[in-house]
Amino acid sequence: MIGRGEYNKKICNKCEQLIILEIGYDSIATASSFVTYISNVYGFSKSTIWYNLKNLKNKHILNFATRQDPKEYLSLTKSGARYFDIIQKQKLRITNYFNSKYTKKAMLVNHASEYYSTDITATSINIPLA
Repeated sequence: MIGRGEYNKKICNKCEQLIILEIGYDSIATASSFVTYISNVYGFSKSTIWYNLKNLKNKHILNFATRQDPKEYLSLTKSGARYFDIIQKQKLRITNYFNSKYTKKAMLVNHASEYYSTDITATSINIPLA
């Protein structure tokens, strides 16, 4: 069993927790497909997802194919499965955190686009003063 202290040391950010949750629930075979999926669903940059995947692989939480072992599927290790059991109890909180963060970001982008003219011939930008 993983003690609370070890859990906090190993998994230190919410992005890693989200990745463990998604790998535990989804059956996406390759890391590349998984990165695209997470980027589309939660709005992370692909480099952020790759960074966290590599960190989790270095912590022996998950496995995925490399040039040295191209036949490895994206999956949780035994240790990763134990973390998944702990994290899945917090699934709603974690996914809502990222969904609301992504929604706010999308709303800001949409709201900002209201201030820019969509007319190709326009030369001015409408920026509110207050």
